[in-house]
Amino acid sequence: MSMNANLWLAAFSGIVGIIALIVVMYILRLVGSKVDFIEILGSIFKDPSEKAGVFTIGLGLLILYGAFWGFYYVTMMLGLSQPPSIPFGLIFGFAQGLFTGVMLGTLSTYHPHFGEGKTFSDPGMFGANWGLSTIFFVVLLNLVFAFVTMFTYLHLYGTQLVPIL
Repeated sequence: MSMNANLWLAAFSGIVGIIALIVVMYILRLVGSKVDFIEILGSIFKDPSEKAGVFTIGLGLLILYGAFWGFYYVTMMLGLSQPPSIPFGLIFGFAQGLFTGVMLGTLSTYHPHFGEGKTFSDPGMFGANWGLSTIFFVVLLNLVFAFVTMFTYLHLYGTQLVPIL
């Protein structure tokens, strides 16, 4: 397999992956999950009572996040002399899920609206204070992102539906 890459396509694939993550995240919210990355990111910059502003900022940041991580996945794989692949992407997604879980544990320290006596309760490490299923959901969401991102990238790049830059 070629070690060439289209990094614009990698970023686009990350956006597709983040859209899949958002869809799954809201499906999980229907079954009781409290994980909402859009709300977490948006409420850093806007008061949580301003729902439209929180959603707009959070969604924008999450889309940028997806583009960055799609770019990063492909760049890191090439840097490790690995051709981009779904299994390697899932390894990255699992590691990213672990990192995200640890970062949830720091929200009450750094986020202006998370913690005791604030708008949102402290999620704790891996979101365990929001229920034990949250630990699984956080990792699952990152695996969904990784799978869809790498599937999209490999499908579009492998079939040459876009020109190589």
